[in-house]
Amino acid sequence: MPAAQGSEVAEAAAYDLSKPGIHPIVFIAAKDQNDWNESLPVEWRPSNVSQVELVAVVRLIYMQFAVQRYRTPGAAGGGVFVRAYRVDTEILLREAKTGNLIATTIFKGGPAPALPDRLPAGTTALYGDPAPFGTIQLWLKDYVEN
Repeated sequence: MPAAQGSEVAEAAAYDLSKPGIHPIVFIAAKDQNDWNESLPVEWRPSNVSQVELVAVVRLIYMQFAVQRYRTPGAAGGGVFVRAYRVDTEILLREAKTGNLIATTIFKGGPAPALPDRLPAGTTALYGDPAPFGTIQLWLKDYVEN
C-alpha cells in the first residue's frame, strides 16, 4: 500500500481524530502481514480500501546481543558462528489517505536467548520473542477508538 511509504491513497477514507467512532486500520508488514491483520479486533478491520483510515507499518528490528563460535566435528574451517538477537517492533502509524505520519514507537522485545553449549546442526541464529500483540494494540487504541 502506498501509504506505507508515505504516499497518498486517494480511495482511502480521511482520518479525523475528532470524529467519534472507530477509525479502521490495516497492518503492512514484510512478514506475517495476514497474522497481524487477523489479530485486530473485528470492529477495527475495514471491509474495503475506501474504509481504511489508518495504516500501521510494522518493522522488525534485530538487535544482536551475542555471538559464539561452534566447532563442527570433522568439518573443514573449524565451525560456524551463531548469533542471539532481541527482536524489537517498530510501528509507524500513518494516515491512509495522505500517507502522513501520525506517530511512531518502538516496542522492546523479550530478551535475546542465551547461547547454549550445543546446538542442532544448521543453526545460525536464535531469536527472542517480539513484543506481544496486545501491547501494540493498547498503543493503537487511542488512535483507532474515539
